[in-house]
Amino acid sequence: CAIVRINKIITHWIPTLFTSACCSHAMQVLANTATAKPRVHLIPKQSLRSINLPSTCKAQVSGSAGMDPPLYTQFSVPVYSLSTADHPEDAASTSGQGATLNLVTYASPIAIKPQRRFALGLYLGTLSHENFKRTGRGVLQVLRQRHAPLFNLLGKTSGRTVDKLQAIREAGFELDSKYGLPTFKDAACVMELQACSEYIPCGDHDVVICEVKRYENLVPDVQDVLYTAHLRALGLMS
Repeated sequence: CAIVRINKIITHWIPTLFTSACCSHAMQVLANTATAKPRVHLIPKQSLRSINLPSTCKAQVSGSAGMDPPLYTQFSVPVYSLSTADHPEDAASTSGQGATLNLVTYASPIAIKPQRRFALGLYLGTLSHENFKRTGRGVLQVLRQRHAPLFNLLGKTSGRTVDKLQAIREAGFELDSKYGLPTFKDAACVMELQACSEYIPCGDHDVVICEVKRYENLVPDVQDVLYTAHLRALGLMS
């Protein structure tokens, strides 16, 4: 009988007590871990300077030096022209005294409701940048493939030295007036933009968020819209 009792203690009670003790210890460890403050190991600046980075990491840290441009630079995007004026009262009708048109590819719709909005990239030092920043408004036009020959005039020529409106007419294109600014009569779409944010410095461009106050579709579809892929095919863009 004594041997039976000892076997029962060994086979039943000792494992049970051992398991309970382990569980209690495990619960205590978890509780301590949950309440303990994490240890943060700071690396001294001197140590950071001595870290040897792989060559690929070094290229990324230094601005992708020696690497090909990112893939998105080859995406095909719509081509726009922004119409602006020195002062709103100077731009009534197509005479456009103080007005100019440029070429824009850094433009993108970013919101639909409660109000349609565009993000617009304005190249620093241009008359269009100066006009838009002064007045806070402009008319963004969606160009068509027929406007491709105007690439250099709109995108490579300054409105400070060239009367672009006159040059556009001399190239055989008609101008109209939309929302108080000169526009292409045969544009695909025109949108009146009003700045609704601060200007964000982004290196060679300022970015501004604009509210689409009014717009008008002038063609029924998008088949003839000018894209950068078409300009590349013509050798006008790299």
